[in-house]
Formats: sequence, structure tokens, C-alpha cells
Amino acid sequence: MSNQTYLSIYILNEGCTEFITKNLVDLRILIFLLFGFSLSGQQDPHFTSFEGDVVKIPARHCMKAMGFGDHVAEYEIIGNVSWESIQIPNSNTTTPFPDVERIDRFGLILTSDMYIAQAGCYNFTLESDDGSRFWIEDQEIIDNDGVHAMELKAGKVFLNRGKYKIKLWYHQAFIHKYGFVFNAKYLGSDCQEFSDTFSTLKPNVQKLSFNNDLLFDVNSSILSQEGKQHIKAFFDPLELNFETIKIHGYTCDLGTSAFNRVLSQKRAEAVEDYLISTFDLGNVKIISVGFGESLVQENPKTENERKKLRKVEILLN
Repeated sequence: MSNQTYLSIYILNEGCTEFITKNLVDLRILIFLLFGFSLSGQQDPHFTSFEGDVVKIPARHCMKAMGFGDHVAEYEIIGNVSWESIQIPNSNTTTPFPDVERIDRFGLILTSDMYIAQAGCYNFTLESDDGSRFWIEDQEIIDNDGVHAMELKAGKVFLNRGKYKIKLWYHQAFIHKYGFVFNAKYLGSDCQEFSDTFSTLKPNVQKLSFNNDLLFDVNSSILSQEGKQHIKAFFDPLELNFETIKIHGYTCDLGTSAFNRVLSQKRAEAVEDYLISTFDLGNVKIISVGFGESLVQENPKTENERKKLRKVEILLN
């Protein structure tokens, strides 16, 4: 396993941990990482990259303004996108839509992980030309679908602290105009202060994923001090009322299968030993398993692909 040539960091915000990789880190993000707050004082949601497929929409579906539905799964995939944010203003189709080689009859199905640092009321807005929709954990929050000019809709949700899977749909039916803007903002501790209509969601089964390059040195199973700090930062605010902790270790394809299986097992056990020595887990059952390179289905082509495979996952039940 080779050392990394780029910076690997975790976002820590009141126990909210998200791994990101960047070549450069600006001052605003660095302050947030060190002190757990943004310069503006807001506790807004944090998202991983918005990634997904570009699909080709049949003309008859656009004419019927069918929007999103089960039929979307049958559409031809013609590309994919990966964005750090969704801020595409209302524009004329003479200006190409970002990362899409069509001017009409296409759709986007995007997913991301959303991290909420503190329980409270959050406002989500979705503005689009043509249609768009937004889900949190498969619960629809905003329906702005259809064929229409640039239109904004919003949804307020009370969210507990944790990680949520989100999905967005956007489609561009006809030429001349397009637009796709998604925003999220923390409003306060109580949604009833802002609206009589809102949803309440809780995160699903808690699954923590830590990149090995942050927790361990190359080919080492000794948990680093930095790794201990990041694990502790996530566990400190948790209510330790779960019954089982499963710790799974994984490696990439570099090295022999036997070596990687042993290394991943030792790393999982190192995390287990740290949790036992640091937290009062009572009668919680802990199961540590090293899976080696079992996640490798195809030969990784880049170091970044290998990096995603090297990790320790902690599942709380």
C-alpha cells in the first residue's frame, strides 16, 4: 500500500463525521474542521458529492410531462455527473448544460449522503426548469416535477443528528431554457416556529465509515493518535444504548490476499480495543471481522479507487 499524495481529512461538527479528499483546503473549511463551526455561525447540512446517471427521455414521455416514476429505470443511461453543489441558474440552451451532451430530453438521478450536525428544523429549496424532486431516506420532501418554467418549491423537515441518504431528480424536457438549483439551510431548533406543515425524520441504522489512511500508517495495525481522536469525536455525543457493535476491516488489492485478510482483522481488533478502553459500553456485544480485499470486484485503476476500498466500518445496532 502506498502513501497518499493528496490531503485526506474529516469534517468534525458536533459528532458529525464525513470523509472528504481535497487537493487544497481554504481557510473557511480549515476553521470549520478545527473548531466545529462555520464562519457564518450556521449549522447547515453538509453533503458528499452529488453523483448519478444521465438518462435519455423518450419524446413521448416529455410530451406527456410524465416526470419521475418507475419508468425512469428503463431509460437509457447516456452519461454520469459528479458535482460538489447544484447551482445551475436559469439559462438558455445555447449555453451547454454542465457535463451533459444534450440540450433536451434528458434526466438526472443524483444521490448524496447528508450529514446533520445538530437536531433541528431544516429548510430545503428546489428550483428548476423543467421538473425536479427531492427525497430524504426515500421520503419525498419536495415535488417540483412536470414541464414548466423556472419555479421554486420548498420543504421543511425536523431532522435528528446523523447521516441521511438523499436523492434528487431533474429533467430537461424541451429546448430554450433550463435551470437546477438546490439549497439547504438550518432554521432553528423547532420547526413549529417557522411552519405548521413539516416532516420529521430520523436516521436509519447508524453506520460509520473511517478511511484506513486516516486511522493507520501504511501496512500498520496500530491505531494512530489522530485516528483515535476522530473516532472519539464521533462517539462522544452518541447515546450508547445499542446492543451490538460490528467492526469490519477492509483493504485494497495491493499485497497478497492472506496478508490483507490478517491486516484487516488486526485493524478491526485495534478499533475494538480502543472502543472498549475508552467508552463504557456495558454489555454491548462487539464483533470484529477482517474481510481483506473482499470489496474488490474489479481491478482498481487509480489510487483514489483503492483509497475508497481501504476502510474500517462500524455498524451500531
